[in-house]
Order: sequence, then C-alpha cells, then structure tokens
Amino acid sequence: MNILILTPGFPKDRHDPSLHFLYLEIKYLLERFGHIKVFVFTKGRTEIKLDNLEIISYQAPAGKKEYLVSALKFLAGFRMTFLSYLLRGPGKIKRFIKTIYMEMQIRQVIEKYHIDIVHSHFAFPDGCAGVLANRGNIPHVITLRGVDIAKSEELDYGLRRNRFYEKMLKLSLKRCDVITVASREFEKITLDFLKMSKRERIRIIPNGTIVKGFEQPRETDIPDSKIVLFAGGFHPRKGLAYLIEAAARVVEKFRDVEFRVLGNTDRKRKKNCMKRIDELGLTDKFNILGPVPPSRMDEHYKECHMLVHPALIEGFGNVIIEAMARRKPIIGFKTGGLIDIIDDGVTGFLVEKQDVAGLAEKILYLLQNPGESRTLGLQGYRKVVREYGIDKRVRAFFDLYRELIGGGT
Repeated sequence: MNILILTPGFPKDRHDPSLHFLYLEIKYLLERFGHIKVFVFTKGRTEIKLDNLEIISYQAPAGKKEYLVSALKFLAGFRMTFLSYLLRGPGKIKRFIKTIYMEMQIRQVIEKYHIDIVHSHFAFPDGCAGVLANRGNIPHVITLRGVDIAKSEELDYGLRRNRFYEKMLKLSLKRCDVITVASREFEKITLDFLKMSKRERIRIIPNGTIVKGFEQPRETDIPDSKIVLFAGGFHPRKGLAYLIEAAARVVEKFRDVEFRVLGNTDRKRKKNCMKRIDELGLTDKFNILGPVPPSRMDEHYKECHMLVHPALIEGFGNVIIEAMARRKPIIGFKTGGLIDIIDDGVTGFLVEKQDVAGLAEKILYLLQNPGESRTLGLQGYRKVVREYGIDKRVRAFFDLYRELIGGGT
C-alpha cells in the first residue's frame, strides 16, 4: 500500500515541536504495518529519516510565466466554478494559482509512485490541491485539525474568515471520500458547515499519544512543588488571559505556587500578557519558557501538579492526553475536544468558558487535595490507555485506508 500524505509542514528534525504529532503518527504507522510505504508531500525540508518514508518537497514556480501557464491549463478544464470570483482581485488569483501549481506536482507524484490512497492533513491548500489533482481516481481522506474548520472573528482565528478559503474548503470536503475529525464538537461544526444531516462521510478518530513507559506510577506523579502547567502559547484562543486572572485569586492562598507557561511565543501578544501579569503583581509567580522540544516535555509533565488548559477553541488538545498519560489531573474549559477527553470529576474538571472564578476554584481544590489529584490522575491515565494510545489512532487510519481501497495491501 502506497500512501501519500499531504501536509503544509513537517518537523525539521525529531526535536522540532512543529507538527511533531504527525511525525509520530507516520512513525508508528510504518512500525506497525511494515508492508506499506509513505510519501510525504510538504513545504520545506527535514532531516528525519525512516524506513519506507520518502519526503517530497513542494517546488514553487520560478516566475510569473509558470504561474500563468498553470492557471490556464487548469481553467481550460471542466472546473471553472471560481472563475467569476477570482476575477474580483489579483490577490485571489495568486492564491488560487499557487494551489493549482501544487495540484500539478501532486498529480505527478500520484502517477510516479503509484499511490493507492491520498491523506491530506489540513484541508487547505493541501486538501484542496489533493482533491483537484486526484480527480476522484483514488480514495482521498481529509483530516481537519481546527484552524481549517473552526472560525472566530473575535479571537482572530480560523482560515474560514477568508471567503476564498471557505469556497475552496467546501469544494475539497464535498469531493473527498472521507473527512476525519478528532472530536464530536468538530464533527458538528463540519456537518453544519456542509449543511449535512448524515454522518456517513465523517469519522471521529481521536488523536493519540505514547503510553508505553508510563505503566508504573512514579513518586513524582503529584510532586510536592505547586507547579500549575500551561502549554499553549499566547494566541487568545488558548485562554492564557483567563489563567492569569485566575492566578491572582490562587496566590492569595498559595504564595508558593508557580504558573509555568510553555508554547509558541508571539512578541506582541506576549507583551500584552506580561503587562497584565505585572499589573496584578504576579511577575514572580509566572515562569514563561516559550517553545519546548518534544524530548523535554516529559520533565515539565513530571514536575507539575496539574495541567490547566483554558482554551476557548480546541479541536482536540494533544497536551491534555500527554499529561494524562503521566497521571496528571486536568482542568479545562468546556469546549471542543476537551469535552470528550475530560470526564468532569473523574479525570479532572471542566469549567464553563471564560469562568475565571470557577477556574481558580478548581486549581485551589487540587492544590489543597493532593490525594484527590492522584486519584484523578490515575483515572486519566487509564482513560488514555483505553482510548487515546497512538497505536489505536494509527490502527483506525490503517483500517480506513483498507476499507477505502477495498481491503488491498
């Protein structure tokens, strides 16, 4: 079975946190099913090497002439649904032509390597280019990750805020064979967007994490140090602002607490957060570490008392299941994948979105009750083993590939 993975990016190496989950999925897929071969079509280059994995880099057109030729070849065909829309502005034409040029390269890859199935991670531009290149000849799966289907003007989030993207997204999702999402809420968002009432073409396949190596409880599962871990960066949708407000209430009772912040940094957003932290007199309570390589995440999970994830929009939340695998209790807002992952009062606590008082209350409760934290952490670990192991996810995808190509290998 030859599988073509389309993705906008791929980790530069094993220590690169960017799209590290995709590297793990491919690695475990190849290890478990040795008779397959995976081709990854992506931008940029990587040092990662695995048996039966080949990285194919997207090559941008050399000049305007190549762009124009690509567009004319495409529009000369039967797909002219967007022509009138594209004529409204040069920016729309440029984005469209880039997608078409990608389509031409993908078509060549499909023919050269005798691809059996195409799997696009993110719907645009990769999913769209894959649908156009494939033309329905072989099965095509599109996995929606969040930014490609969720939308919020207030939070400055989601590609669907762009009308051109919405049109291309609809084209992609209607023409692919199967759409996969990681949570029930994102299944509903997708159904509403496509105005579909039936779920036949949508599959919920939750994300997975490594569970091997965490079978035995460790003394550090709930350490004496009072570290509240946040791993989400500074984008407003991740909810750091609510944790900052809740922290002001927590430190009134626990002066020795540390709020440790991991994740991608945005200079302007970080400055705004630091200003508010300073206004609340919490500068010495927050430890801002920025991006952390996957190989070093385990030490932060070991040292923390709990993981707090007050996201306002979240397709799934990989850091949640990673922390649960280390027997850590979770506190999160009631949204997206968190609703599926966190069993309220069993593996952690769900708080209504934007409820600062509720967030602070649950943090205080866990700090005051380490025994309860251990109980919640153990139940979380058991749920991850049962439902969110990486093997379970890659098995689900492999079974889906076989189903779509008729059981072939």
